[in-house]
Amino acid sequence: MKTEYKTRSVRFLKLVEYKGWTIKVHGVRFGGERPDESIVQEVLEKLPAKLPQPAVTDARYGAAILIIHQGMDANWLLLGHWRDGEILEQHLYRSSLENPGEIEDVSDWNLVGCTWEMAVQAFERDAWVEKVLKAGVKPDLTPYFEQHMNAEV
Repeated sequence: MKTEYKTRSVRFLKLVEYKGWTIKVHGVRFGGERPDESIVQEVLEKLPAKLPQPAVTDARYGAAILIIHQGMDANWLLLGHWRDGEILEQHLYRSSLENPGEIEDVSDWNLVGCTWEMAVQAFERDAWVEKVLKAGVKPDLTPYFEQHMNAEV
C-alpha cells in the first residue's frame, strides 16, 4: 500500500557497552522525536545478548549499531555489527507497540529496512568509511563512536 512520505525524527540515543561490544543506539519515531524510553529499555535488556561472542576477533571489531524504530504499527529493531573490514552483518527484529519486550526475530523475512532506517544505515556507512576504513589497518574506533545522527529524514 502506498502512503504519503512524511519525515521522521532520527536521534542518537546513547552508546551502550555490553560484553566487549560498543553499541551505537539510534532511535526513529513515527509521530514524535524519540522512541518511548520504556521501549528503549525493553529492547536494551534483550537485544545486546544476540550479538556474537567474543566481541573482538580477527574478523570483528566490537562495534555494533542498533536502530530502534517506534513505527506506526510495530517497533522495528535493526541490530548490526561491523565485520571483515567493510561488512555490516545485520539482523531484523520486531515487537508490538503494546508489548515491546516480546521481540521476534524476523531476519528470515528478507527485509533490509524502511526508508527512515536506511538513512541511519547510510550515515553509519559513511562514518565507518571516513573514521575507520580510511584510518588504516589498526584504527582507533573512538572517532567513529563520536559520530551521531540527529536529523529529520
